[in-house]
Amino acid sequence: MRDQLVLYRDKFSLQENLSFSSFVKVLDNEIFSPYVLLVGETHRLNEYLLEFQYIPPIIPFQNRPFLVDWKSLDYCVLRYLEADREVSLEASISIGWLFLYLLLLGSMSAFMIYGAVIAKEPLLFLGIFVFVLPLALLYNRGVKRYKRIRSLAGKPAESKLNPTR
Repeated sequence: MRDQLVLYRDKFSLQENLSFSSFVKVLDNEIFSPYVLLVGETHRLNEYLLEFQYIPPIIPFQNRPFLVDWKSLDYCVLRYLEADREVSLEASISIGWLFLYLLLLGSMSAFMIYGAVIAKEPLLFLGIFVFVLPLALLYNRGVKRYKRIRSLAGKPAESKLNPTR
């Protein structure tokens, strides 16, 4: 993971009767509306890349999540550690997005502090929180999706070969 900063890391065990390949199939079949989870293989054994893509609805702006195009946790690696029978999930942000967020946060903070000092209005400091809040919500949305992935580790895989009648 070059040029990445890991912001979320989790390890969890799979259910006894669930193999890692079955877990990946469960992930691939799961619906994360309004997102689609793309599962891609890597050149390493037992390692997959996960990416959430927003699928716009037919009617524009219907159920559109807040700041949907902004990325907070845009790169995720799912690894199976056979020795421990654990799954490792690491989500990170690219340095470009991190630099953009820090640049916006720094310029907004400098503007608000300058305005608060010159205008002697302490309420302008609230502008910093107004900018930080969406970024925190963005991060929280990503973490919720990854916690949902973790919860699927206990869900048994559905067999499509032998449907029950």
